[in-house]
Amino acid sequence: MKILALGLIALSFNSVAQGLSAQINNFNINYKAPSGTANSEAFEFRDISYPSATAYSVELQGGKLFLEAPDQSIQLDGLPDFVTQVEDLEVQDVNLDTIANEITFSLGYFFTRTTLDNMAVKNLSIKCFNQRDSGDLMQDLLDQCLNEAGEIYIEELIQTGKSQFKFFSMNTINNQMSFRIKAAGYTIKGTGETFFENNMVKIHITKAKYGILNVKSRMFNELKVLESPSIRINNPWIEIDLGTK
Repeated sequence: MKILALGLIALSFNSVAQGLSAQINNFNINYKAPSGTANSEAFEFRDISYPSATAYSVELQGGKLFLEAPDQSIQLDGLPDFVTQVEDLEVQDVNLDTIANEITFSLGYFFTRTTLDNMAVKNLSIKCFNQRDSGDLMQDLLDQCLNEAGEIYIEELIQTGKSQFKFFSMNTINNQMSFRIKAAGYTIKGTGETFFENNMVKIHITKAKYGILNVKSRMFNELKVLESPSIRINNPWIEIDLGTK
């Protein structure tokens, strides 16, 4: 699902052993094909160190995003097509911080446009364990957030000019999940399970209610619009194959 990748757009670097140590403050991108600009108040990530305000130029080439800093080229690869195969890309106020065994990520605004559609996300935040750094940060974060413990919040998702939901939150612990979502004027609360293994996210919805009403079947009917080669919606399961373009 696109949302699961959004929290990682600034985090696709090669990894090292032990827990991640990083700090990124107010990172922004403004790209219109064929080039763009970016800036940050601080960008401390492994061997990248820009502790003060820094400006970058931006290019997308061969499915990879390049930030041209004053003294080096920073390559962000492994990003999904809806980030790298675009005409327009706008990212506002990305923040990343790691303390002890916790990692927090926030994103103020995200907009992407291709020749076929567009998508916008307002106020995304992710918090989860930061207990290991195996060499693939995306795999580590999804494993720690979905299989161990994490929190995800999104204020609004807009796709092709239509608001898909106005509020979404999810909390997980030991594969058990609770969620709350507001869409079409209704607030739905539910529970389920989350799993991540072999590049596959699996979400099992056990309960979805509006007040005392069971609305799980209706919710899955609405979710059908999100289906794609990488997203399968089959009540009570949502499956997202991150290895499929």
